[in-house]
Formats: sequence, C-alpha cells, structure tokens
Amino acid sequence: MNILFLVNNAPQYINFFKSLGDNFKLNNHNVIYACESHLPEVKYDTSLKDQKTFYFTDHLNLLSDSKLQEYQNRENLRKFYYSCYDRNFHFGFDNVHDKKSDEIILRLLDFYEKIILQEDIDIVVYENVSNSFAYAAYVVAKQFERKYYGLITSRVPNHFEIWEDEFGNLENRMNSFNKLSKQQIEDHILEHVTEYLNNFKDSSVKPDYMKKNHTSMDINYLKYYINKSGVMLDYFKYYTTHAKKDNNAYQSSHMLIKSFKQLTRNLKRKIKISALKNKYDYNASEKDNFFIYPMHFQPESSTSVNAIFYDNQYEAIKNISFSLPIGTYLYVKDHPNGIGFLQMNFYKKIKKLPNVKYINPQEDTKKLIIHSKGVITLTSTMGYEALLLEKPVITLGKVFYNYHPYCYNISSYNDIFSTVQKVLFTKHSQFSEYNTKFLCVYFRDIYIGKIFNTDSDFNQIYKSIMNRIINKN
Repeated sequence: MNILFLVNNAPQYINFFKSLGDNFKLNNHNVIYACESHLPEVKYDTSLKDQKTFYFTDHLNLLSDSKLQEYQNRENLRKFYYSCYDRNFHFGFDNVHDKKSDEIILRLLDFYEKIILQEDIDIVVYENVSNSFAYAAYVVAKQFERKYYGLITSRVPNHFEIWEDEFGNLENRMNSFNKLSKQQIEDHILEHVTEYLNNFKDSSVKPDYMKKNHTSMDINYLKYYINKSGVMLDYFKYYTTHAKKDNNAYQSSHMLIKSFKQLTRNLKRKIKISALKNKYDYNASEKDNFFIYPMHFQPESSTSVNAIFYDNQYEAIKNISFSLPIGTYLYVKDHPNGIGFLQMNFYKKIKKLPNVKYINPQEDTKKLIIHSKGVITLTSTMGYEALLLEKPVITLGKVFYNYHPYCYNISSYNDIFSTVQKVLFTKHSQFSEYNTKFLCVYFRDIYIGKIFNTDSDFNQIYKSIMNRIINKN
C-alpha cells in the first residue's frame, strides 16, 4: 500500500508520523510525506531527507479552472481555509496570507492532486480534519475515492479513534446505531461498556486530551517561557536556512513574530484570570432551572471546522439565552484551558445578559450537569458527558455524539426555543437502553493506545490502522 503522511508545525507530529511511517515501511508499505514547510525538521531536529517527501513551499502551481469547477460542484472550498483565518484572528496575527486564501486553496488542491495521482496514494494519514492543510488533503482524497484516516485521542482514556470524515464517522456510527440490536452486541464490548458507565459518575480521571498542556490554568509559565525561548532560536535558525521559501509557506511563515505574540497573549491571560475571579456568579443554585453552555477553547477545530457558522460564542450565548423559557437560566461555564484568552469585554457582555450566570470553570462539571435541565453546546465534550449522565443535549455544530437519540442537533438559532420546549416536555425514559447502545457503537470504533506521544506504541497503532483497512474492505 502507498501511505501519505501529512506533517506541519503541530508539536512533535513530525517525530510521531516518521516513527509510525517507519513501522509501515518495515511491513513493506511505501511511505510518502507531505510537509507544509521545512520548519518541523528544523524545530524538532528530525530530518526527512532520506524519505520521499513533498514540500508545499516548493509547489507554486494552481489548480486549473476546469478542475476547480469539479471540486466546487461538491464542496464549499472557501470553508476549508476558515480554520487558518480563525487562528490568525484569535492570536492577533496580521497574516498577509489571509488575503491570498484563494491562491493558497488552489495551490493546496493542485499539490495534493499531483501527489495522490503520481504516487497512487491509497490512504492519507494525519489527525482529524483540523486545518486547511489537512482539509485540502481530505477533499482531494475524497475526490479520487482514496481514504483519509484522521487519528484523534478518544474520550475513553488510553484509546484513540480513526476518523474518516470531518465529524467523527458520524454517518457510519448513526447507521450502526440504527441497525444494532441487543443480540448483536459482543459480550466483551457489553462488559466494557457496563464497567465504563458504572465508573463514569465517580471517575476523577481526566481524558487524555484534557491533561495538562500549554493552555492549562496551572501551567508553569516560567518553564514554558524558557522552553519558548529555545523554540524562538529554532525559528531564527529556520529563517537563516529557508528564508527564500518562507514566503511560500502560509502556516509556518513569520513564526518569530507569531511566537512573540503568543507570549504576550499568555501574559495578558495571566492578568485576566485574576480579574475574572470577580466576574463569577457565586449565587448559582441547584434549585435554579438552568441549562449549561460550556464555552470552547479557541481557536480549535471543534468550532472552526465542526461549528464554523456558530463560532462567535457571544452571539451563540445571547441567542440561546433569549430562547429560554421565563424562569430558566443559562449557566455559562468557561473552558478550563480557555479562560482568560478572550477580551474582557466579552465577559462583561455576557454578564449583562438578563438570565445568564457566568460560572467558575473549576465548578464540579458532573454535579452541575446532574442538577441541570440539560446542556446546550456547539460541539463540547460536556455534551457527551451529559448524555452519559442521562441529561438531554442540544448541539448547534456537528459532533461525534450526534447519533445519540437524545442529542438534538439544530441548524438555526430559530430552532432553539422549539427544541428547548421539546427537551423540557419529553420524558427521555430510554436513556439507559440508548446509552448502552450508543457506547457499544462507540467502543467498536476506538482502539487501544496513545497517539502523539513520545512513548506511543507505534507497532500497536500500525496494527490498529491495518485492522481498520482490512475490516473496511
């Protein structure tokens, strides 16, 4: 098989995918790499010189007009650049490439067409469709009926998933849910699901994706800044060796300036976190009638890909709050890794909304869910948690748990009021049955192992990918 691995500037991805690629090569597969630029090789001191590698910075050709129309008949192509625009917006980057997005989209499509057809690629491997570099690969792979495998950390600890679409294999899982009968559930899956559900309410174990990272509230900023100074030296080294091609990059251009802006953003955040303590509503009560809105960390694909038309969170909160019945509150709970990144004016505005309470992000999430009427969210994992705690969920974006019957996905702010009414006056008496079935479908579609770690078991991950290929054929 011919496997194409994507590499960009995401932390340690080059090392992870090179090690995974080595496992494929040991098993007689052809491995090819597509890199956004040379920056990951410099930054992480990992060379791809001995690998078959294509660099986007070397590719200046644009997709022809005739081919462009073929794609546009099927896809909103401009949409897949949105994640890059959103990232630049939230970080305050003055990115000149945003004004050249049409050209970048055409270059990306032509870049991947050449690789996929020339190398006869069978499968493209990266993370979930999270940015334009990945989105273009996904679109071209789909155009030529090749597979896209997006590796993503599971909500179940020490597991990962392989997504074949933008939204977590949603359509396939929905079909599996509708067809699955109790008699078809394997004993070992049912045993695993039952144990998981029984432990869920009392579990204090954080899922792998929420463990401490550079956006955590309790991160050691001194250590972080010392490490960042080393990274800035890597950026300087990159510019001295690849300055001419840097203008052709779009994700990894002007990294010294971007790194400095990230540092100042984090310093401002540190100050704002202290100020926000005075903004919390400490009169939240279990006796209130309330729904919960969990805020999202931004920028992230959970909003810029999965909820692209609802990612202005103030507008979402405002529209939800004015669609709730009289006497019902909206509890807005900040993301523990996102608190303080937004402008103070954002927090002031949501505090002014008449039936909104801004809740301390350290509040016990499960306790809040249990006493709520339900969760209204874009795509937050709190929706998944709420369903397992037998509370209904309303989602505005597309998310992997949308196939649960008590998850109500809406496509317009106009639908909020009627959907809330439906939630409030529906008994939801089949939660136990639905949760078991929901998790059985989910557990069938996840794999043991940690991804994007230095201690990842690459042979196990390789076997899991091959197992999926065999079972899908």
